Amino acid sequence: MPARSGAEYVESLRKQPPRVYLGGRRITDVTTEPVFQEPIRAIAEQYDMQADPAYRDVMTYPSPTTGQPVSTSFLIPYSREDLVKKRKHFKLRADHNFGFMGR
Repeated sequence: MPARSGAEYVESLRKQPPRVYLGGRRITDVTTEPVFQEPIRAIAEQYDMQADPAYRDVMTYPSPTTGQPVSTSFLIPYSREDLVKKRKHFKLRADHNFGFMGR
């Protein structure tokens, strides 16, 4: 899957909504629920960083099968340079959200 934009990420949450309950109440659209808006915005910004010329070289790499840019998080490291690229990628992500948006 090629690198996607923040808007594509948000749209994917609408098209295939996760099953979420908050305080016993089913949330049918997490994108409109106030408590989730900031985390969704922060994640969408990270997707948008992949297309930003300032970050593109660190945040993406060419897919070995399609040549399209894909997230560096999927890069299988075969060299020291690959490991350095992954470290820079995850550091950018952590710096963007102060280390608070891990899985």
